[in-house]
Amino acid sequence: SIYKRTPTIIPLKYRRPTFIKTLPIGVALTGDRTEETSRAFIMRIRPRMSQHEGREAETVPSTEEVDPEHAKKVAVSMAWNQLEKESALDLKTIEQVVDTLNVKYHASIQFSEVLDELEKKGGLIDSSGKSISLPQPKAIGKAKSIAESVEESAMVLDEIEDQQFRAAEQSEIVALPSKVTEQQAKHWADGARKKKALGLFGGEEVVQSLRLRYRTIWKVQYHEFNTKNEFLGNDCYIDANTGEFVHAKGNELAQSKGAGKLYDLSEEETNVLLSLIQKRKLDDDISDQRFKKLLNELVEKNIVRVESDGKKQSYFLRHEFDLPPKPNHPMLSSMGRLALVKANSAELEKPVFGKEQTLRMLKSLWPNVLVKKMDALYWPVYEATLSKGGAERRIQLDAYSGKQLKSM
Repeated sequence: SIYKRTPTIIPLKYRRPTFIKTLPIGVALTGDRTEETSRAFIMRIRPRMSQHEGREAETVPSTEEVDPEHAKKVAVSMAWNQLEKESALDLKTIEQVVDTLNVKYHASIQFSEVLDELEKKGGLIDSSGKSISLPQPKAIGKAKSIAESVEESAMVLDEIEDQQFRAAEQSEIVALPSKVTEQQAKHWADGARKKKALGLFGGEEVVQSLRLRYRTIWKVQYHEFNTKNEFLGNDCYIDANTGEFVHAKGNELAQSKGAGKLYDLSEEETNVLLSLIQKRKLDDDISDQRFKKLLNELVEKNIVRVESDGKKQSYFLRHEFDLPPKPNHPMLSSMGRLALVKANSAELEKPVFGKEQTLRMLKSLWPNVLVKKMDALYWPVYEATLSKGGAERRIQLDAYSGKQLKSM
């Protein structure tokens, strides 16, 4: 989160994921911005050993040590609290917590002992040994309530956000109005089920259930900075289910194409992909070898395909992309003109793309953007479950526009 909290535009070479992690002890990334200057630089820091001008300076280095057992309890507590918020964690994340505490407290906490304690508390390590998760609770009666949204700072977004969304009842949410009645939705579901051939042969689907759910749309407020430290403010709306940008198009909601493919890409990979989409040369100084390596990584992620005629290789996009050309495009904020309502007792869909993932995608797509605030509003959707011979399928109807949504 340091890149979002620093009040300046961080150069690309400082934003690489491994840069901060490899800084030696006593070295820091520093950034500041005024009306006339914007800068980020590396500096070495000598810790202050006295309160006033060097008087009463300590003659030996000050160290902070704690009891080994207490240090282990701190590590387990920190990892468990994060696991409860995220519902699943990479073991590398927990290992980094242990390493940080060992350095901070000169401790010798064993990573394996921390994992053993987490398993005793109910954590489940997957078969690949790469992540740990919480067991899924059994549904009993009505769905449990989700955690209330955390109030975001006016300057930055706290990225540690509860992403464990379950089917929930919430007293009041802000949402788009539902223009489709339940009776109309039942008629739609009945018309969408598969019937017998010629009305005589084969089986037919049965409407097993129909429910009104609310899908999360992230409303992101941000500033776009230019080289003169001037900025333009804008909003964008992102479907937490598909990861696509959403905008108003007449009486319907339209979505971008391809944004959902960006969430698993690094900033460099995104930059290379955009150069292919926009058919332009890369702005950054990048070697041909590095460029080819990034292209091959996009091939491995099934975003780009490669063809060879024996003499040279050519790269082509595997998917159609229709992304916002720039962060201040007026269409991005078009949903802000729509009327909203307050809905009661809403059942919420669990977001596929949480706040942290969405922020990372935006930062990769638009490096010169500083996110100021991120809130959720909700999109009413009817979901029908159709069954036939023990097999089930689900279809969704946009309750705002009355248009059937594509199956995910």
